[in-house]
Amino acid sequence: MNRKYKLTLLMLSLALGNTSAQELPLAWTGRWAGSLEIVGNGTQHIPMSLVIKPIHDNTWSWSIQYGTLDKRDYTLQALDTSGGRFLIDEGNSIVLDAFYAMDCLNSIFEVEGSLLHSQYCLLNDTLLGFEISMARRSDAKSTGGRATEEGELIPAVSSFPLLVSQKAILRRDP
Repeated sequence: MNRKYKLTLLMLSLALGNTSAQELPLAWTGRWAGSLEIVGNGTQHIPMSLVIKPIHDNTWSWSIQYGTLDKRDYTLQALDTSGGRFLIDEGNSIVLDAFYAMDCLNSIFEVEGSLLHSQYCLLNDTLLGFEISMARRSDAKSTGGRATEEGELIPAVSSFPLLVSQKAILRRDP
């Protein structure tokens, strides 16, 4: 096994084995607002807000509004606070897995052949970052997947060109 591949495996094992998972802190609750930048086929800016309210132990309402018309109401539920496992319930039979660690809530999911990664990060008491990236599964490029002259097997790796990126820095409303 070559040195570069060993380093990649080591980094993955450290990341998976030593996460600092924790319960979603009270500091996340409140109303957050800002401008969402969408880069894909051109660039757009639209207002975005996020309201997080506790419902009961380990469950929060999670309401996102884009512009003035597109409002989405979700429920965030902690499954395992020590392990950082959460569920995002869209209320329409769609339930997404999410993982909370290092002050960030991450979810990776697929919709109609598109892969999406969403991330919310508490930056400080007044700022919350939001990012979502999207790629099409059909655009995958695969490399590797062969044996070297020394007989070492290089794993196949798929990469995906970024189709759309969205980013916002949301400020806590007083």
